[in-house]
Amino acid sequence: MKKLDGRSKKARALKAQFAKPHFGDAVLKQEGTPYSLDPEIIAGGTGVTGRKYAALDVSMPTQTVLQEAHGLIYSDREAQYGHPRVNLGNIAGQWSLYLNQRHEADVILSAEDVCWMMAQVKMCREYAAPKRDSLIDAAGYIALIERVRE
Repeated sequence: MKKLDGRSKKARALKAQFAKPHFGDAVLKQEGTPYSLDPEIIAGGTGVTGRKYAALDVSMPTQTVLQEAHGLIYSDREAQYGHPRVNLGNIAGQWSLYLNQRHEADVILSAEDVCWMMAQVKMCREYAAPKRDSLIDAAGYIALIERVRE
């Protein structure tokens, strides 16, 4: 990858494109704001934006996001919280009650609704501050839909 000096039209366009994080990009938090990484940043140095970065630990995880999510939803959590259909159904009941009492919304949420909404929470967190855990959790909540339908 050619180092961008920020002067050419193409360099400015790429800089603008990567000024905001994109879902799935490797990002770095600096001063509370995420920036997309280029290969120079990983080893430490100055990135496209001219900011200096410390070297990052980019070691490969031993499992994929999906493997980790699978491990979580089929782990001892069921022993702790009960079957996901029951546990998420209880959450749905509490959320429905809250929406009815607080907002006079005549709504009855399901365990599946809770899965979808929690996946959306994790996606929003990923957009704001990318972390592998958010991806794992989002995948896990979507996978739990199958368990809820059992």
